[in-house]
Amino acid sequence: MKFGIQRPLLLILVLIAPLTINYAQAADILILDDDYGTEVEDDLTSAGHTVTSLSYYDWEGDNPNLSAFDVVILLNGYEYGYELGDDENSPAYAALEEFIRSGGTFASTEWVIYDMDDDIKLGLDPILPADYTSYVDYNYSGTYTVLQGDHPLAAGLPTTWDAAEDADGGSCTDLKPGAITVISRSMDDDPTGDCLTAYALAYLNIGQGVSIHLNSDLGHEDDVDATPQLLQILRNVATFRGEGASPVAVPMMSAAMLALLAALLLILALRTRRGQLSTLDR
Repeated sequence: MKFGIQRPLLLILVLIAPLTINYAQAADILILDDDYGTEVEDDLTSAGHTVTSLSYYDWEGDNPNLSAFDVVILLNGYEYGYELGDDENSPAYAALEEFIRSGGTFASTEWVIYDMDDDIKLGLDPILPADYTSYVDYNYSGTYTVLQGDHPLAAGLPTTWDAAEDADGGSCTDLKPGAITVISRSMDDDPTGDCLTAYALAYLNIGQGVSIHLNSDLGHEDDVDATPQLLQILRNVATFRGEGASPVAVPMMSAAMLALLAALLLILALRTRRGQLSTLDR
């Protein structure tokens, strides 16, 4: 059998293999769920992440332990206002703060700011970007506007989009010093007229990690699934890390490079077969 043709092809395969690797971040995510449904869990799983979910009022800080996770997402749109672990003195609050300070990514949705004067609101206050003392009112509807189009948390989003009509609740409040706004939202259905615009997505670096607040109930309060744009934000949250954290890169081959490798292997197979037939003819 002749190897004159096969050797160059094999050499090409060896040389381009390292170039086919993209380093995409796959995260271990804990969802502290609001008992609405599974659309957030399903979407993050389909994006390649490993997701564990349980009701937020059942989580006591160590069931499971946060050492196994990169990201914690607290949904608070459907069942809202209860304490973590159903206990105002739950160690879950301290566990979350330590998780963030040690490099973890924490994200929360509304209604953790709404009427923030009791239950889960005060427990979360030390780790949220929002200043609950500036709370004005709640709102639905409106328009989202991306303020930082090149920010990782805004990846894959249009510049503007409309909130689900009468089914996308948010709160009017200010942010703490140092918090950064990535997306804003208008408040077209503000019942008091005291708040016409608010942040929609903001984050605050805490220690080595980051706390993100998505100022939306995802539509869960009104039994509506999150829009594609809100699900995309949560996908972005899954791969976003604080200034002091070092996310782990997982090698993944792109579809284009897979196609190229498949074509080269096919060429190699055909030439090998041709060489074999030529040898038999002799």
